[in-house]
Amino acid sequence: MPGRKNFKNFIKNPGVWLWAFWAALALFAAAAAICALILGVLHPAACVFYAVCLALSVYCISASVRPVRALITRCINSNRLLSHMAADYGYRTVAFSVVSLAISTAYAVYQGVLGLIFLSAWYGLFSGYYLVLSVLRAVIIFRARKSEGEAGDLKIYLICGVMFIVLSVALAVLVTFLIYSGNDSHNSVIGAISMAAYAFYKIIAAAVNAVKNRKYGSFALQSLRNISFADALLSVFALQIAMVATFGGGENMGTLNIITGAAVFLITLGMGIYMIARSARGLYKLKDAGGVQGVRQNMPQSGESRLRRKMMDDKDTISGVNEDTKGVDGGMQSGFFYSYAAPTEEERREIESIRSQYSARTAAEVKLGYVKKLDGRVRKVPRIAAAVLCTAGVLIFGGGLALCLEGEGTAALAAGIAIAAAGIAVTALAKPVYNILKKRLKEKYGATILKLTSSLLGEEDGAESV
Repeated sequence: MPGRKNFKNFIKNPGVWLWAFWAALALFAAAAAICALILGVLHPAACVFYAVCLALSVYCISASVRPVRALITRCINSNRLLSHMAADYGYRTVAFSVVSLAISTAYAVYQGVLGLIFLSAWYGLFSGYYLVLSVLRAVIIFRARKSEGEAGDLKIYLICGVMFIVLSVALAVLVTFLIYSGNDSHNSVIGAISMAAYAFYKIIAAAVNAVKNRKYGSFALQSLRNISFADALLSVFALQIAMVATFGGGENMGTLNIITGAAVFLITLGMGIYMIARSARGLYKLKDAGGVQGVRQNMPQSGESRLRRKMMDDKDTISGVNEDTKGVDGGMQSGFFYSYAAPTEEERREIESIRSQYSARTAAEVKLGYVKKLDGRVRKVPRIAAAVLCTAGVLIFGGGLALCLEGEGTAALAAGIAIAAAGIAVTALAKPVYNILKKRLKEKYGATILKLTSSLLGEEDGAESV
């Protein structure tokens, strides 16, 4: 039915009427507040207004996603730096790494200040570790700007692996000394909260980088990803130390610190060994490829190859003579010279985005939009599910750790360890759930996407043949 279809399209894209829905939401919210004040919070009239406000809130927020996204896209495309950042993932990763570098450096300085205030060697250890990771991140960012090729990236990857081994060994030695020497880590509630915020930030950043950087083979980006992961590991260990020092936890907390420190040491050491082995193998392959190419260049040429080389030399000689002749007769000849400068890729993209706003959508564009929508669903739904599981797992782990710290007796400690282990298990489920959802969504929408893309390619071929 045309009327039903038009109403459905209007609900999806209300246009300027969206402001009217927001105004209605404000009016109903005011009416709900007045009813709650006069008649009571649980009065039926107030409950009706609550329900209407909830429905309007959900609709207004969902309907605002598309125009807000279009506005953000136009703002990004209007700025050359932002458009370059949105189009180039490597450039965007390096830009965000600069921001992360500034945050990590500031946090390392903050840890050093806390160490001076509380006279604690723990904060000095954390500050030094974070500073070394910040230096590594800065070296990778500045070396990536020089674009030394795959060999340069492999060398950076190798250096990071060596530094990971050195850092893991130094961390293990210092943590063991501090634990068995009885050096306490004094802290305040504000310091523990700041460490918790930094730990959650680093865990989320490491998870996002681990998912995104898998599609790219750049060893520089993988080095940044591994540094972010090592930073997140130490932030979790530092958070545990701070919570034990702030809230207390009894004698069993020393064992928990040893277990967590050993886990951080082993994971960091394993990453370092893996990075060294992988970079060494890559450099060996590049060396073999260069040797084979050099042998081919130094091989004696056959008669046909020598004849082809002689013809190319004769052609170069003739072209040189022609250029000299043109120079001699330049005063007697006249002509026209043309110069053409094509628009750059960024200018072409900006021109096309402006033109698309004033041209009607063709059938091919409608199909392409639907393909993008299905592809976005296949990619985004698994990511959202994995992010929810990671967040829930971290929260459950934090609850178990809090129970270990605040609980009394062996039963509370055992329950806290069990809850923390359940949080780790929920976090570990994020990757399998991501793979399963992505596989099922590909099976569900794959045939439709392939059919539409084949149709689009056929239309393009037909247009070119005409």
